[in-house]
Amino acid sequence: MHHSVFNKVFIIALCMSLSFGCTFAADTTTDTTTDTTKIETKAATPEEMNVKEGLEYGKMFGILDGSVDGRAHQETGIDTGYHKSMPGDLTISTKYNLLNEDLFYRLNFIQAYKDYYEISYNSAYRSANLSQKAVPVGNAYNNGLQAGAVEGEAAAMRDFYQNRFTNWQRALEEFLISGSLNVRYALDGEASDYGLSFRTGFNQGFFTSYTEAFQQVKLDAAIRNRTSKLVTAKRSILFFDDVLIDFNGGSSSSNTESPVMIDIPDAAVYTPTYLSLYKDTNINLQNIDLEVVSSKYIVEVDNTAKSLYLNKPLRLIFEFYGSEDAGIYKLENNKWFYQITNFTDKAIYTDIPIGNFSRGEYMILIDPENSAFTDMGFNWAKNEINALKRRGYLEDESPFRPTHFITRLEMAKMLYNVYGNGTTDTIAWNYSIKDDPISSDDMKYMNYVLERGYMKLGADGKFNPNDTVTYKEVESIMSSILAIDFKWKDIASKMLLEKYKRSRGTESLLRPIFRDEFAYVLYLYDDLK
Repeated sequence: MHHSVFNKVFIIALCMSLSFGCTFAADTTTDTTTDTTKIETKAATPEEMNVKEGLEYGKMFGILDGSVDGRAHQETGIDTGYHKSMPGDLTISTKYNLLNEDLFYRLNFIQAYKDYYEISYNSAYRSANLSQKAVPVGNAYNNGLQAGAVEGEAAAMRDFYQNRFTNWQRALEEFLISGSLNVRYALDGEASDYGLSFRTGFNQGFFTSYTEAFQQVKLDAAIRNRTSKLVTAKRSILFFDDVLIDFNGGSSSSNTESPVMIDIPDAAVYTPTYLSLYKDTNINLQNIDLEVVSSKYIVEVDNTAKSLYLNKPLRLIFEFYGSEDAGIYKLENNKWFYQITNFTDKAIYTDIPIGNFSRGEYMILIDPENSAFTDMGFNWAKNEINALKRRGYLEDESPFRPTHFITRLEMAKMLYNVYGNGTTDTIAWNYSIKDDPISSDDMKYMNYVLERGYMKLGADGKFNPNDTVTYKEVESIMSSILAIDFKWKDIASKMLLEKYKRSRGTESLLRPIFRDEFAYVLYLYDDLK
């Protein structure tokens, strides 16, 4: 302490005696931003240079040593303060070889060294101390932001492909239900401030990424969604290409698949016409007991008439691997109707039939309650009969007895199930049926066909439920139901052409009709009701 005061007094006196002022020796608060490695040589005399360089080099090494000691003491837990760790004059002189230096140089070096050692020591100690607090949480927000962005994008893809409305908060809640952030990212092992900052960043990253990804995938799907092809008399295939997004290790990749296609055979269409195939997210699933397997796809004719006559069936093919309880369904009158579905190793398909076609909505559904009749074997109409069963028109009775003649009561029941919509609200119970006994359900079926004029009572007032029904009677019944001139010969020709089955009705319309034949008729005209 006494040496320091003496040194300052001595330097001031010496400076005054040399008549160059105390600028260098007294002012030891030189701007710390000055480049300490650069030595200016503007001093007028050797004495001035000794003072100037002593101050500059002392400052430079004081900053260096103070910074090293201050950080080291903080990191090792030594709390001594700069005054206990600052080296003495002799130590400084020895370390930096000052004993053989000019006196002015040595004294100014030591003074500047000590002043800047104190400043640098305190600054380094404080900086290291705060770093220990800041570093553990410094990257927490950005880490959370990054993790949230990955999960937000993945959640957006899931919601989009599941045809759900955008809702990042619902998606985040579902994500957290399956596993908390603490568990997923081991936040319990971090400082509490880190966890808080991480969660804040995660929520922000999830929100931003989910919103942007959902908007982008929706836009991309809309742009590429509609696939149109000019179909002519030459065979062609209309593909619908879909882009799927995969996630692996925090990164995403895409691949293109063709989940559905239409095979258009030669001569199916004569007039060149655009046919469109696209995906629709509005499923409108009324059959709530059915499981959704695919997206809904719309097949649509793109011409001024919005319709097209098909000379041959078009084959609608879905890529599919799975249960034979699945089937292709078509939306009719806000209800999904099973279409006759055939299976291959990697696909299922149905045919869009011959005739006028304008538009159809199709998708794959699984009926978990599906079961087939046990006595169908190789019956020519087994597909149509099973289709009626899967549409809910035929009860789960086994066997079906396809080659038996259909009775009047059985026909009344089938007509009620197909055309009566399963309700009794509009049935007028005005008929006194003299058959005995008659169950309430049988009475319902009989009254339905009688009230609508499809069938009549006998002269004796009896319905005669066990009597058979002729082809001629079927012509009258179906003409009344369909409001067309129904002729059995048209059905018989179709059976022979498409099913290689000759109908006995071609021999005589007075013969009784078989159960499989009448089920075939109901299937053919079901879409027209």
